[in-house]
Amino acid sequence: MTKATLEQWKSLYKEADRLKIKKPWKLLPSDFLIALQMENYREPFYISIMGQLESAPGIGMAYGRKGFRDLLWVMESHKYPVSPFYVIGSVNSCVCYYGNEEDLDLDQKKRIRDLGLRYKEDHEWTYFLSFEPRYIPVDPDRKQVKEYTEVLMHLNDIMDHIQEDEDFLRDILKADMLKVTQTNHGFRYEKADFPFDTTSFFSLELDDKTIEELKDYQRTDMELVIDLHYFFFPIEDPDYDKPLNPLMILAYDLKGDQILAGDLLDIDEDEMDAVADVFLQTIQRFGLPAKLFARNPNILYGLKNVCDLLDIKVIVDPLEELDDIYEHIQDAM
Repeated sequence: MTKATLEQWKSLYKEADRLKIKKPWKLLPSDFLIALQMENYREPFYISIMGQLESAPGIGMAYGRKGFRDLLWVMESHKYPVSPFYVIGSVNSCVCYYGNEEDLDLDQKKRIRDLGLRYKEDHEWTYFLSFEPRYIPVDPDRKQVKEYTEVLMHLNDIMDHIQEDEDFLRDILKADMLKVTQTNHGFRYEKADFPFDTTSFFSLELDDKTIEELKDYQRTDMELVIDLHYFFFPIEDPDYDKPLNPLMILAYDLKGDQILAGDLLDIDEDEMDAVADVFLQTIQRFGLPAKLFARNPNILYGLKNVCDLLDIKVIVDPLEELDDIYEHIQDAM
């Protein structure tokens, strides 16, 4: 990973601190997106303004179709009781935070000192994190620092335009998104709906023969839980240029209060393949559960069709007891 120079960081902080003064979260809700199509980029950058709903102020930025889906996943995750550790661990994005001094690590504080910046108040300390699934959030690399400096520079101009025209603001908030296209003459502004379907989830499909074979397993009163959890505990591996973020799959019997299966996934292992494997292996080892409990929509939607065919009731539940289990596991790591 190529690190940005101090001069490049200086440009990024300059734009971020200009934006902080404008407090865009006072104008735009957290469920509204800006799609910024810049020259020399094939796809837009998608921007989410965080902070209107009393969360920490910040700017989420992601590139292209995948980035759009990831930002929307973060924005809409409140509709499910899914763990926030899983949500933020499963996206590709860069976030500019305006936090408190205790939120920053030693390297971030040193960079601020080296830049000659001074922050004192809460929600004033500017810092950045780059998120990627299976990795611990880290500083953006040189390429990302350059890209997001451009994004924030243009976002400053966009916010000036929004703040200067109250009628324009009221109009764009009737849409899902503001599409901004850079042209030779400035920016073109358009209201827009979200550009493509956003509700698709993986769904396990089994052939009729396999379904009939599974129906032959003994029915039990088991209340099966399947969950995915990021620990945000850094694991250093010389084969990777940044620390890994361990992702666990867990199968647990609520009624029997026992862990049935638990494993850390390899970095290249598909998580939904792992979910399907654990679900099927649990049936083969212990029989058909009476109920499946889950809080993660990927698991809920992924297994619902098969559960319906097997007459297994699917229940959405926040499963707070899992948090204690994960805490004990992390203490032992």
